[in-house]
Amino acid sequence: MRIIYGKDYYDSALAFGQDASIVYVRNKDKMLSLDEAAKLGLTVPQWSDGLRVFDETRNHVNKFLNYYVTQKQCLRFRDVAAVVCGKIYAGVAVSLEGAYDSTDTTCVVWTEDAFSDYLAQFNLKLQKKDSRAYRRDKSVGSFFGSKPCPPTLTDYLHRNKITVMTYDSRKDLLNFTKKSEGWRVDQPTLSGIEFYKVLPPFEMMQEASMWVGGVLAASGNDTVEITDDVIKAEKHGFDKWSFRTPPSR
Repeated sequence: MRIIYGKDYYDSALAFGQDASIVYVRNKDKMLSLDEAAKLGLTVPQWSDGLRVFDETRNHVNKFLNYYVTQKQCLRFRDVAAVVCGKIYAGVAVSLEGAYDSTDTTCVVWTEDAFSDYLAQFNLKLQKKDSRAYRRDKSVGSFFGSKPCPPTLTDYLHRNKITVMTYDSRKDLLNFTKKSEGWRVDQPTLSGIEFYKVLPPFEMMQEASMWVGGVLAASGNDTVEITDDVIKAEKHGFDKWSFRTPPSR
C-alpha cells in the first residue's frame, strides 16, 4: 500500500515492500465533532463508567482529580480511543505529571494487564464498580479490546473512505474556552496514542491494506477528491527539491 502525506508508526512496514495499486491518502486537519459522531452511534468509551482505581486505603481515585503519588508528582487519567479499519478500540492515558516543574510522562494502556501493572507501581488497584449507584453491566474485559462499529458508523466510514479515526482527551486538557476537538479523521495520530501496543507496524499495515484495497474499494463509492496542494504534489511524485537544485555536499 502506498501512503500519501504524513508519517505514522506503521509506515516502517513499507520497508518490506508496497503495492502501489493501493493508495491511502491521509488528511492534515479533518475532524469529526463528538456531536456528529454520536449521531452515527460513536461515543467515546469512558473507562470510569465501569471501572475504578483504588489506593491502599480503599479511597477511590477520581479521573477528574489529581492523585498525588508524592509531594511533587501526581497521576492524571484521560480517555483515548481509536476507530481502525471498522473496529473501535478503547484505552486509557495515564500521565505522571510534575507538580512544581515541567516533568510529564504519559503511558497509554490498551489492556487490563497493562493498566493493572502500571497502577501497581503506585500501590493502586483496578476494580470493577460495585455499588447500587453505579451498577453497570460492564467489566474490565468489556472495556478493553476491539468492538465492531455500529451499522450507521460503518456506512459512514465506507461512504467517506475513512480508515482511521482517533480521539485523545489530553488535547482538551485545560481547554475551557473551546469545544472538544473531537475525532481526528485519517490523520497520522496512531503513534501519539501508542497504538503500536495494539497492532505492531506490520500487522497494522496489513489491516490497513486489506481495508483500503478490499473493503473500501468494494464499496463502489467515488474516489475521494484531494484538494490540498501539498498532498496533490506528493501524489504526483513531487517533493521539496522538485524544480530545485539539491545542495552540494
